[in-house]
Amino acid sequence: MKIIGDDIKNRMCHFVKSHKVDAILYVPPTIQRKLQIMDVLENELQIDLPKINIKKVSNEITIPQKALSKLFERVANAKHTFIVPDQKKFDTVLIIDDAVESGATINEIALKLREKNIAKHIIGISVTGSYKGFEVISEL
Repeated sequence: MKIIGDDIKNRMCHFVKSHKVDAILYVPPTIQRKLQIMDVLENELQIDLPKINIKKVSNEITIPQKALSKLFERVANAKHTFIVPDQKKFDTVLIIDDAVESGATINEIALKLREKNIAKHIIGISVTGSYKGFEVISEL
């Protein structure tokens, strides 16, 4: 994970600068692990911008997106999984996720930011992707 962080750091910093990003949102993990890639990424990237807080809703049974095989299941799961308590306003927010398959997680978080008028522009990016036959959601 550190090698990945090292590898993408310069490109990510250039991306943030060229797109005039003024806040970052790191998607929290669904599966609890001793070492989380998002924590490593945040630490390695060291992007000096405000961080938007997002809360993961805890249910008795947490369903990772990768366990769902239908797009509508992923969208519904993502819709009820995240809460964005922040109220501060930004022009351009970058949502960083570790992986994207259908795009449902980034899209639903972007919708929540838009609904609360937290961001005028929202960009989603992930470190890796695995489409597994999904048509990727590319717009709100």
